[in-house]
Amino acid sequence: MVEARSWRTLDGRLIATLLMGSVALALEVALRRRQLPNPLPELRIPRFSESMFVAYLLVPGVASLLLWQKPWQYFRLGNYRAVWKPLASFVVIVLASTAWLATFDSWQDHYSAWGWAEVRKFALGAFLTMICGEFFFRGFLLFPLYDRFGGYALPMVVMPYTVIHAGKPVGELFGSIVFGLGLSYLAVRSRSIWYSVGLHWLLAILIPAWIAIFRD
Repeated sequence: MVEARSWRTLDGRLIATLLMGSVALALEVALRRRQLPNPLPELRIPRFSESMFVAYLLVPGVASLLLWQKPWQYFRLGNYRAVWKPLASFVVIVLASTAWLATFDSWQDHYSAWGWAEVRKFALGAFLTMICGEFFFRGFLLFPLYDRFGGYALPMVVMPYTVIHAGKPVGELFGSIVFGLGLSYLAVRSRSIWYSVGLHWLLAILIPAWIAIFRD
């Protein structure tokens, strides 16, 4: 039984952050499925997720300002000396794993419409989309949780991160658990989202790139 006095020790800002995170997740789905109108004009950037821009960057950005989270600190370079070795290891793993996974029919079917032209057009939109996603998961959610719960915050953030990959190939769905932990590790070690943005962008580009190579 939860003692009555424990309710008085709850962190109101953290509760508000988590509730706003739930709102952002629901909002992204509603915008992507066009159940709600997008409040912004169409940006016309190939493969850029406008729903993620609104739900994962604009809304949490404003909320974090209201909650005194100082979101601009997420965009600092941070402690790059603490992450360059694990980042290099993750890059090698991503290169090898995506090349292997791209040989599976399920992956080739999912990305069947991709060719070199699409990959080149996709690069900018993917980078901007990764900034939105990493700001939300590795910045807005992860850092406040990590400050309160330490290492427990990493699997806590991985749970909703895994769910948003529903509909992807099975390997990508289950791989998002491991990959999400790696991205979170880079973020908390460096206190910056840029290293997870770069690694996530590399993964997003390599999958269709390898498939285009094997198909050609």
